[in-house]
Amino acid sequence: MEEFRLAMPMVDEVGDKGMQKAAEHYYAVAADWWGEKPTLDQFIAGYARRGTLIRRLAEVLESHPLVLLPVSAEQAFK
Repeated sequence: MEEFRLAMPMVDEVGDKGMQKAAEHYYAVAADWWGEKPTLDQFIAGYARRGTLIRRLAEVLESHPLVLLPVSAEQAFK
């Protein structure tokens, strides 16, 4: 999410209202975890945590196979 901040000036310039509103919501949710603007140390720690969570999930999926199937045979949207 934080790398998206680099693109925000372009989103503000050429993005529509929907994209701008979505970005506002992303940052509002992220602010609960990171604060308004994370420091480099927080960013690095967050990526380390992300890697740990990915590894732990992979370990769980090795012993508990998971098959995801659609909830319906019909197309959801046209």
